[in-house]
Amino acid sequence: MQRKETYATTGPRIVVRFFGGWEFETGDALNRLPADVGYAKGVPMGGDLAAAPEGKVPTFLVAALKDPIGANLDRYQIVKGWLDKDGNAQEKVYDVAWSDDRKAGADGKLPSVGDTVDLATRHGRTPPVTRNSSPSGRTRISTPPSGLSITAG
Repeated sequence: MQRKETYATTGPRIVVRFFGGWEFETGDALNRLPADVGYAKGVPMGGDLAAAPEGKVPTFLVAALKDPIGANLDRYQIVKGWLDKDGNAQEKVYDVAWSDDRKAGADGKLPSVGDTVDLATRHGRTPPVTRNSSPSGRTRISTPPSGLSITAG
């Protein structure tokens, strides 16, 4: 808890790594050792991200592995929290990667993944992989939605 590397899940015990930095590249998300890349080029969740170099915006590296005996991953979400000008806590949830061929609506929200179990056979189905997800649970790196950044708590 001292390093503030925390996350929350419901149900299965997935492994999540989240880093912020200024120099992540798309290929970094494909590295078999995402933590090595994350620590070399950025800071882990809860860390202090140094001041932005001129003309740079933060990028994020997110990696997650599903519980080996659990269900497939549905989506990655990043929750931005901040204090408004009156000191009130605010938050916004961003869907940043997901399974299946779903598309985010105009409001940015994704439709439900639906059933992933064939009730007749009681076997799970694996959603098709799209450009937004991969079977390993690693996601691409992208420029964050406007105003999304990592800050120390």
